[in-house]
Amino acid sequence: MIIKLDSIHKSIGAKDLYTDVTFTINPGEKVGLIGRNGCGKSTLLKIIAGEDHEYFGEFETRKNITIIRTEQEHSIKNDLSALE
Repeated sequence: MIIKLDSIHKSIGAKDLYTDVTFTINPGEKVGLIGRNGCGKSTLLKIIAGEDHEYFGEFETRKNITIIRTEQEHSIKNDLSALE
């Protein structure tokens, strides 16, 4: 197991984005995240990256795993690459 989400529930105001989201990503697996605008894809990635802690449920990673999330557009530092 690299990443495990168990019974994740996330709301923004009165809107439920997720209820009871549960999945595991294992070594060697490739995962895609597809959905309409505003359905919570970026929010889920923020939970996985440790940037959003306002949810219910369990999230864990394997020890010594580093998770990095980057914005699609970088408007502040245009002279740097995404990796920098």
